[in-house]
Amino acid sequence: MHIRYNHEINGHWYPWSRKTPAQFRKDFADFRAYVKKHAKHAISINFGLALNYTTHRYKVEDYWTPAADYVAISAYETEWIAKSWPKFLASTAGPPWWKAWAAKHRRVLAYGEWGAATPA
Repeated sequence: MHIRYNHEINGHWYPWSRKTPAQFRKDFADFRAYVKKHAKHAISINFGLALNYTTHRYKVEDYWTPAADYVAISAYETEWIAKSWPKFLASTAGPPWWKAWAAKHRRVLAYGEWGAATPA
């Protein structure tokens, strides 16, 4: 069983998004200790917002915890991504950057969600 605890923690659309990084790390450690024998744990980040410091509260590094077994990212092909896909792939919010970030922390990269959009 894989559990993504407080997915998209860096957003603002879920009740748990109101946690500070310190609250998140404490809650995550408590949660992990409770289910350690039965689950793998992911830190789950919305990759489009995680590096856009103007629209979210904290940087992804603020939420990093060594207790995570892997890094899961949520991605949505929104209009701003679809208009400039090659530029997005080369950016510090694109999948290659996340692969390197997960490797830096010696974790596997997973895609917890990927939403595709069709232009209207």
